Amino acid sequence: MKNFGKIIYFIALLSFFVFGCNGNKEEQQAQVLQEQTQTQTQDTATGAKNQQQIQTDNQIALTNEALPPEKLEQILPKDFQGAKRLPSNFGKFNDDGKIWTTASVEFSFSKPGGVVVQIFDYGSSSNIPEEEKIYFDKLPEETGYQTDKIIIPNGKGYLKWDKEYRRGKLRMLYLDRFVIKIDGTNLPEDAPGLDVFLNKINFNLIKL
Repeated sequence: MKNFGKIIYFIALLSFFVFGCNGNKEEQQAQVLQEQTQTQTQDTATGAKNQQQIQTDNQIALTNEALPPEKLEQILPKDFQGAKRLPSNFGKFNDDGKIWTTASVEFSFSKPGGVVVQIFDYGSSSNIPEEEKIYFDKLPEETGYQTDKIIIPNGKGYLKWDKEYRRGKLRMLYLDRFVIKIDGTNLPEDAPGLDVFLNKINFNLIKL
């Protein structure tokens, strides 16, 4: 009978030890998981802060002069899914003392067709040709095209689209000095709209 009591006592003691160890192990695992979660959260916050700082450092300050073409190229879309980005083109022009610059890039799809995104910096509104400015307030009309007005923060413009031939033009006046031109021709059925390319322009790089 005494031996039986000792056996019961031993089993109880062993159970207490096993469950106690398991409990400590679970607490340790929970603590490790909590520490990992806190570390990941801190890393995410730090990464976002660093990315924001990089973006701030790369912002382009504006003056009364047109930006160099290489600066304009930084604002253009970098890539687009389903399309091949061709080399950028640059230009600087002097029109009777009025200096303006431009940069452009073309995206080519696997099927025939592509999109050209071009940005002009005239330095000021007074340097923009009148034949271009007039249509930012009054929409152009052209047979075969549907024309819609587009408004974004600090910008206004229009989109002309020919559904039958899958072609169109988007024009945007930004900050009363930049003119964005997006032209699409023979676009495949699954190609995105020209307004999607507008959304890919890095306006946030321009320091307001």
